[in-house]
Amino acid sequence: KMSTTNGNSDLRVNISLSERDAVKLILDFLQQRELHISMLDVERETGIINGSYSEDILFLRQLILDGQWDDVIDFIQPLKTIDSFNAKQFIYIVLKYQFLELLCLKTEAQIENDLSAEQIVKFLNDLRPFAPNEQEYKKLSFLLTLKRLQDHTDYRNWNPSAGRVQCFYEVFPLVHRFLQEYQKSRAEFSKQFDEHEIQRNELQKQFTANPKIRAINDVTKYDSLEDITRSPAFIPLATIEDVQAIRSVDVHPSGKYFAVGSNSKMLRVCAYPDIKNIRTDSLPNQAKVLYKKGKHHLGSIYCMGWSPSGKIIATGSNDKLIKLVRLDMDKPEDESNSTLLIINQDHIDYFFSLSHLDTEIELTHHSGTVRDLIFMHDNSKDDSILLSGGAGDCKVYVTDTKKQTPIKSYSGHQGHIYSIYTWDACNFVSASQDGTSRIWDIRQPECVNVIAARPSNSAVASVAVDSSGQLLAAGYEDSSCLLYDLRGKRVVQSYQPHTNEIRSVRFSIHSYYLLTASYDKKVVMTSLNGDLTKPLVLSTVAAHNDKIIQARWHPHEMSFITTSADRTCIVWAPPLSALSILAQSP
Repeated sequence: KMSTTNGNSDLRVNISLSERDAVKLILDFLQQRELHISMLDVERETGIINGSYSEDILFLRQLILDGQWDDVIDFIQPLKTIDSFNAKQFIYIVLKYQFLELLCLKTEAQIENDLSAEQIVKFLNDLRPFAPNEQEYKKLSFLLTLKRLQDHTDYRNWNPSAGRVQCFYEVFPLVHRFLQEYQKSRAEFSKQFDEHEIQRNELQKQFTANPKIRAINDVTKYDSLEDITRSPAFIPLATIEDVQAIRSVDVHPSGKYFAVGSNSKMLRVCAYPDIKNIRTDSLPNQAKVLYKKGKHHLGSIYCMGWSPSGKIIATGSNDKLIKLVRLDMDKPEDESNSTLLIINQDHIDYFFSLSHLDTEIELTHHSGTVRDLIFMHDNSKDDSILLSGGAGDCKVYVTDTKKQTPIKSYSGHQGHIYSIYTWDACNFVSASQDGTSRIWDIRQPECVNVIAARPSNSAVASVAVDSSGQLLAAGYEDSSCLLYDLRGKRVVQSYQPHTNEIRSVRFSIHSYYLLTASYDKKVVMTSLNGDLTKPLVLSTVAAHNDKIIQARWHPHEMSFITTSADRTCIVWAPPLSALSILAQSP
C-alpha cells in the first residue's frame, strides 16, 4: 500500500505468504544459486518439492536423485514404442551422469571404494553407442586423463548431488509431454489389455481343440538319447502376459495360487493350473486371474512374498515402500457375490471369480529400492515377522507386521542387499552387491557367519537354503553358483551352470534338485544326488525369449514358475513320462 506523509511518499508493501509459499521461494533461490545440496536438504525436511510435477515425473525425479540408474532407464521402457520419443538421448544423459559420478568417486582420495580404472573404461565403452556424436564421446574420454574431475573447468564445483539434479533437468523436457499422454491413455489401455486377455482365452480354446497347430517348443528338444533320459522335459502349462517386464512371483503356501508383480506396477493373483495328466503335446493356457490391481505401487514391483498362513501378500518396490495386503484366498466363497473386483487407478472392471480383499498397509522405513522380502516361518504359521532389504542404507529390517513398525535392523553389508532367505523361525541369510552372504540369527545382535566374496568380487544376486538348513546355494552376477555347508562353514563347490548373471536360486521340495534362473534366458536344474564335491549333472529345463528374473518352485509339486523381461510369467511342469523319474529320491 502507498501513503503520503508531509509531502513525502512512502511506498509500503505488505505481502502475505503461506508457509508452503515461503519454502517454495527458498527452494527457488537455492536452485538459482545452484546450491543443490541445500535445496535437497530443505525438500527432505519440509516434504515440499521445488516444482510442480505429475506423479510419474515426481517418481522419475526421485529415482534420479537416489542414483537408481537402472531403474531410471527401466522407467522409460513403455515410451520407447512412441516414434517421437528420443530414447537414445534420454539414455545417453543418464549414462553420462552415472559416468561422471563414478569418475568423481574414483578420484576422491578420501573415499574408499572398489572401483577400478578398467571398470570405468568399460562403462565408458558401453556408453559410446548412445553418444550423439564422436566429439561428445571424446569429451567424456578426456576426463579420464584428469587427476580429479573438478580439475576440469566445466566441473569445478561438481558433486554427485548437483549432478543428479542437473540430470533430472536435462531429461525432463524429453519425457514430460509423453508421460502426460501416457497418464491420459492409461485407463483406456488397461481396459484394452483386459479385453485382449479374454480374447486370448477364446483363441486358446480353439488351439486346444486342434493340437496339430501347436508350435515347436525348443525347450523340449535334446541333442541325444542320453539327454532325454536324464533331462526331463518341463513344458509350459500356463502363461501371464504384461506390457512391461514381469519381475516377481511367489506361490501361495497352499499351492493353489500364485502372485505376480511387474514393472507396469500391476499386482495379480492367479489360480495355479492343474499339473496332473500332462502330456508332451499339452498347450499352455492363459492363467486364470483371480485378483488384479493396477498401479499397486508407484514403481516396479521388485519382490513379493506370501505370509505363512497365506492370508497376507507383501510387495516391495523402487518407490521405497512395502505394501501388505490381506487377501484371504481360502475363505469360503459367498455365492451371493461371485465376481471379482479389479482395481485400477482410473476405472473399475469386473473379472473372473471371487477374491477376498481386506486392508492394505504401507511400510515406509526403507530409504531405497526394496529388493527382497520374506516372512519368517515356523509350524505355528505366524504372520507377524517380515524380513526385508535393498538399496539405501543397506540394512536388513525385521518388521512386526501387527504393529506395522520395524523392531530391529541389521547392519554389515557394504552394498545393496539383493536377496534374503529364511528356513526356520530364527535363522536367515542375506546376499549383497558387496559379494558377501551373511548368516543371521534373529536372537543375536550381529551376524553369526560371513561367506566371503569370491575372487571375482562378483555381487551375490540370489541365495537360498535347503530344507535341512545345512546346504546353502548362492547365485552370482558372474554366472557362477556356490554350494556352501552351513554347519561345517566351508565351500562345497562352485560351478558354472549359466553364461550370464544368475538371478534366482531355489531348492526343490525335499531338496533333490537346485533350480537356477539366469539372464542367459535359461532355467537349469542341478541334480543334488551323490557327492556334491564332484562334477554335477545339469539339465536345461526351461527358457524364455529374454532375461529370466525369478524362478519359484511349487511348495508340494514338481512344478515351478518363471518371470522374465520378455513380459511373460510361465508355469512349468513335467509330463507324466518324466514325473516318475523326478519323483525318485536321489
